[in-house]
Formats: sequence, structure tokens, C-alpha cells
Amino acid sequence: MDDDLADVRASVSVLWETFGRCADFMIRADAADLEHCRVICEALRAMPTVDDRVLFLVGQLETRVCDQDPSWSDVGAIALMLGDLDAALRPA
Repeated sequence: MDDDLADVRASVSVLWETFGRCADFMIRADAADLEHCRVICEALRAMPTVDDRVLFLVGQLETRVCDQDPSWSDVGAIALMLGDLDAALRPA
């Protein structure tokens, strides 16, 4: 389980950087990155030890990544949520 969470955390961190760059340059996200974000959300939902804050952020992310061609402002919102999610998944 810890290895799975470490893998998800690493993916969240990479996506956070990717979406952050997209937001900084006001460009749309790549479809593959959106799909990767959806996969991360599914992985987090499947983990029995995930807390309510993480589940709330996952729900928000899932709502944002439904659009296959989100505006740059939505990409910025995804980046912010991924940053919060990255922080929430760090070990205490």
C-alpha cells in the first residue's frame, strides 16, 4: 500500500508541475495529462486509507478534468488542486 501511495504521490507531483507550467503560460493541457489525472483520481479513490480532504480534492479534480479541452483558467484550477493534493498526500 505504501508503495502504491508513493507512486500516486510521484504522479501527482509530476502532473502538478505540468499543469502549473500550462497555467503559467496560459495554454491548454494535453489530453494525455488529463487522462493521467483521471487515472490518479481513480487510484486515490480505491485506497482505503485516503482521508476526506483528499477525497474532496479528488472530486474537484474529477469535475475539472471531464472537459477534454479545458480553458487555461481551468488548467490553473487543476494545478492549484494538484498542489493541494500533493501537500495533503505528504507523510506527516
